[in-house]
Amino acid sequence: MPYNNSPVVGRGNAAACAAAPVNGVDERGVARAAACVVGALEAHVAHPTLYVVPVNQTLAYHAAVPGVSFYALRYYTGSPHGTLVHPTLLVAPTCGSAYRMGTPAGSLRITCGGGSHFGRLGHDPQWVIDVSSSATLTVTRLAAPALHLTSTQGFFATPLRLSVTGALSGAVVTYTARNGTARGCAVSASRPTVLRASSTGTCVVSASEATSTNYRSTTTSATVTIWRGTPAPLVITSLVGSVSHPLALTTRGGAPGAIVTYAVVRGSASSCALLTHPARVRAGSKGTCRVTASEAVSASWRATSSASTVVVFR
Repeated sequence: MPYNNSPVVGRGNAAACAAAPVNGVDERGVARAAACVVGALEAHVAHPTLYVVPVNQTLAYHAAVPGVSFYALRYYTGSPHGTLVHPTLLVAPTCGSAYRMGTPAGSLRITCGGGSHFGRLGHDPQWVIDVSSSATLTVTRLAAPALHLTSTQGFFATPLRLSVTGALSGAVVTYTARNGTARGCAVSASRPTVLRASSTGTCVVSASEATSTNYRSTTTSATVTIWRGTPAPLVITSLVGSVSHPLALTTRGGAPGAIVTYAVVRGSASSCALLTHPARVRAGSKGTCRVTASEAVSASWRATSSASTVVVFR
């Protein structure tokens, strides 16, 4: 029987070894190798183990299903982490995982199977393939779409409802605010979220979307301008007076705490005069006077005026 390193080992004619009268066995009835020995007795060649070890891989969420070539392999002898080798004439095992497009972010197992038992490493004997090792396929979260704050202008004393574009379907967007040039910038604790400020100017608002199963967190910030508010309509409420007594002028509406000034013009009365401290109107005869009330622009409110209002004196 030849030694394992004999030059006759693996040099036989494979077709002749398989055909009659050899019929794939030697004189002892021992099965011939695929690459048989030249001679009557087949050599007993030791078959070292070739350990097939897949490599850990990473995919982003919703990536296309990778092909077989995506799953890289390494080959070792001695143990699954022994000596790294580079076998030739090897039909490599195929590897795969349970990944499908849309598989949630997380970890999956990479396993392998198959492969040829007749590969060689240089001139070394054939290998026994071990595919018991596995690896990890990590599916990573994607960057979330960018958020854009769309509510960037509001008015004093009117809560501004905050909104964004770019949020993921079903995602919860949270908001925070800090003072810019305005004072008292704050967002509501309840939904829908609104911004309030205690003065005109600017607030800096941040919108955030937390990390989800498949997407990373994202945040955006923008400057929100709070303009002067529009006061409630200013209306003169003192509409009837007596010729014998000046009529005190009163209004409703306007901006809170604003100073109201008045202008008077004659109607059908012989004369109409505006008295101050407090504001009153006096008519020279029975008839009408026309009065207009006004509030000047302030840090927080726009200027406003009433309609020219008819006041009747009897």
